[in-house]
Amino acid sequence: MLLIVLLNFSCALKPPDVRICTRYPFNMGGTCNNTITEAPYKMTELEVETMITYGGMIYFSAKDYGEIKKFILEACLRTKKCDLKKTENRFDHIEGTL
Repeated sequence: MLLIVLLNFSCALKPPDVRICTRYPFNMGGTCNNTITEAPYKMTELEVETMITYGGMIYFSAKDYGEIKKFILEACLRTKKCDLKKTENRFDHIEGTL
C-alpha cells in the first residue's frame, strides 16, 4: 500500500529513495529493497528489532519513515489530491500504534 501511495504521487514529486523491509518468519531477520534504486539488503534480527513496523508486514527505519511521511504530506499539499488534515490524522494514528 505504501509503495502504491509513493507511486501515485511520483509524477508530482520525486519519491524518496528509502529502504522498505519485510521480516523473515521465525525471527531470522529480513530483507529490504530501496524504493528507487532497488538495492537489496539483508538485515539481521537485531536490526529488525530497531525498525518501525506498520501492521507487522512492512519495516523501515525511523529516518526512512520520516522521509516517507514528509513526501506524502508534501505531495498532498502540492497536488491537492487529498485532504491534508485527514492525511495528518492518519499519520497520527499510525504513530500512536508504534
